[in-house]
Amino acid sequence: MRRRRRPLLIAPGGPIVFPDPETADDEGLLAVGGDLSVPRLLEAYDHGIFPWYDEGLPPLWWSPDPRAVMDPAALHVSTSLRRVLRRPRDAAWERAALLVLFGGVTLTGVGSAWYHVTPTTATLVWDRLPMTLTFMPLLALVLGERVSERAGPWLLPLCLAAGVGSVVHWRLGEAAGAGDLRPYALAQFFPMLAIPLALALFPRRWIRGVDLLVALGWYALAKVFEAFDAPIYALGGVVSGHTLKHLAAAAGAAWLLRVVGSWRDRPEASRPPYDAGHIPPPGAPIGSNPGGSA
Repeated sequence: MRRRRRPLLIAPGGPIVFPDPETADDEGLLAVGGDLSVPRLLEAYDHGIFPWYDEGLPPLWWSPDPRAVMDPAALHVSTSLRRVLRRPRDAAWERAALLVLFGGVTLTGVGSAWYHVTPTTATLVWDRLPMTLTFMPLLALVLGERVSERAGPWLLPLCLAAGVGSVVHWRLGEAAGAGDLRPYALAQFFPMLAIPLALALFPRRWIRGVDLLVALGWYALAKVFEAFDAPIYALGGVVSGHTLKHLAAAAGAAWLLRVVGSWRDRPEASRPPYDAGHIPPPGAPIGSNPGGSA
């Protein structure tokens, strides 16, 4: 039986130090007061000391004996948990993909305006090229988020190269008198098929599927307006299908901003990074910490 001692009184914001847990009283109470700051909690947990807090009262710091004991040899860390622990706090490639995506949206507006003012094959390049900078990063984001996180950083440059290459292929063909739009059509329409399939077949990590489906729906509506340009204008002679196409595409781009919101709010963005290598191997002391006091 432990000898009864008075618990240590800790002033709020005082030094981050605790008595030896062996000096706790019979019930395990070791200290009273202090605060619940992260450094103090880490110091406490590192020494087997645990807080009990009720609103309006100072924290109570306990180290009961005997404490729960966990055998590291019996600790099983699943493959999925290890993958989560290894996941970086902020995936730089996702930031890059979103930057390119919305940069492509902006440049599409500029290139489209230029083409409408001066409709030539040369200016049409700058209408089509930015569109691939919108489709392909979106495809890479969805495949990286739903299908394979590890593949995401590799898919982004590959998708961009495929999209840009499709426009270059068409332009070089036009210069030779035989322009081929098939690769560009594939770059434009393949994401519209692949993204819904990925949403349906693979679980969500952070991208809200409804945001993507609504954005794709706006773009599909834009293509319908484009296909029925003349009949729509003939209905009243006020607005053409081509005009409605641009408005629907802009609405889809605006809806994609919701994706940025869900990206900021995802759990990984607010948690600190972990090093899966700090998981103690079987047989290691449960209190060991290769990274120091934290």
